[in-house]
Amino acid sequence: MKILMIIPSYNEHKSEELFLNALQKIDAYHDIKTMGSHYLLELKNTFDMQTVSQLNQLFTAWEIDRSPLSTLAELAISDTE
Repeated sequence: MKILMIIPSYNEHKSEELFLNALQKIDAYHDIKTMGSHYLLELKNTFDMQTVSQLNQLFTAWEIDRSPLSTLAELAISDTE
């Protein structure tokens, strides 16, 4: 599963390194690529609602639009049914 998200704003307290380290701690993290002003986040196929919750917390902390997570949540729910 791939998610396209806007690169967050970085400053002296929120660096790119901190953000990427936090992403790599997501259970289903697989890879990330930079595409202009966006990141393309690739998750393992084993993602679930825990992954969605982790990403939601991260997106909220970094003020990233959480709308891409709605599709991810739908897929995670449908995989458990």
